[in-house]
Amino acid sequence: MSECANCGTVDTSLGTKRSAENLSAKMDRILKRVQDKPTPTEADNESPTPEAKSLPPAAYRQRFLTNTSVRQRLKEIEKSFELAESQGLFVSYPVSPGNEYPTLLTRLPIFRPTRRGHQQRLVNKDFALEFTTPFGDGKRHGPPLTIRDEDTLIALTRLRSKRVYGLPESLPIPIADIYAAKNARGTVGAHYVVCSIDQINRELGLTDGGLNYKRTFQSVKRLGATTLELTLKRHERYLGEVKTGRMLSLIHVQWQTFEENGLLVVLFPPVIASWLENEYTYIDWSVRLKLGDLGKCLHRFLSSQPKKYRGELNKIAKTIGYDGPQKNVKPRIGKALEQLVELGWLKSYRISGNGRSKPLVLLVYR
Repeated sequence: MSECANCGTVDTSLGTKRSAENLSAKMDRILKRVQDKPTPTEADNESPTPEAKSLPPAAYRQRFLTNTSVRQRLKEIEKSFELAESQGLFVSYPVSPGNEYPTLLTRLPIFRPTRRGHQQRLVNKDFALEFTTPFGDGKRHGPPLTIRDEDTLIALTRLRSKRVYGLPESLPIPIADIYAAKNARGTVGAHYVVCSIDQINRELGLTDGGLNYKRTFQSVKRLGATTLELTLKRHERYLGEVKTGRMLSLIHVQWQTFEENGLLVVLFPPVIASWLENEYTYIDWSVRLKLGDLGKCLHRFLSSQPKKYRGELNKIAKTIGYDGPQKNVKPRIGKALEQLVELGWLKSYRISGNGRSKPLVLLVYR
């Protein structure tokens, strides 16, 4: 609105024009928001993640539909589980997992702080990785396993939800009848997990990006393809549940994959389940996630040792699967130990000896 200087009248045409322009711009903004908004459904009850908010509308809509499919499939699996239990195929009890990790796995170099390609040069003619430690000997059959794969395994142990009892062939994932039954009915116990790959990544502190999804999914498949052949000094303590042979699976797994996520059903077999209940060590997960590969190996091993521990450095290196040059054992392990001290997990450490006339000896205080 403006006033004419000559006639003293008020001109309202300019104000009307500006109001019309503002209204038109506002309607355009509203229309754009409506067009960009994903189609709502009853399943849209979750707030989008920060990563999802940054996606373009089409990608966000695809992510939403994928997550909806995962939730629907989770419900279907839960219904199938409840139906099988109601039919008497097995019984289940809830478990409350924490930081438990099988003590024996902290003392065997199954997961190594080296690249998978390097490990392929260490296998025997049967493509098995042989190892000898003060705690026992064995062979790892299957694909090379790195510390990243151990992270995946620990994340799965943290997502356990049930303990199931039943005949080996009647469990949610049927398994071979190689385990000694605990009663006359022939039932065995296993631990059960149903989760999405995104849930594993969250345990690992990773985003749900496509590359993380692929790496975690491949890691789970490697774990499922691994078997262990063990000769232990305390056979009955750790392998008493095996009635034929000494070949053990780490996990049994079934999966359903989507473009951006996947759904897993995982069974920890009776021996591993027994270790998780009776022969376990506490692994400080928050500390582990801050460490490099060699630091994770040392942290895992020392977690199962007394708070004041003394051992020959070369034997420790062999036990945790260190494959680097011998001359680098002291500096590389020393660097990893320094990080454990900085994080407050170790009080102090000392390495004595010269590695020639006197062996290198590690002394740690926790």
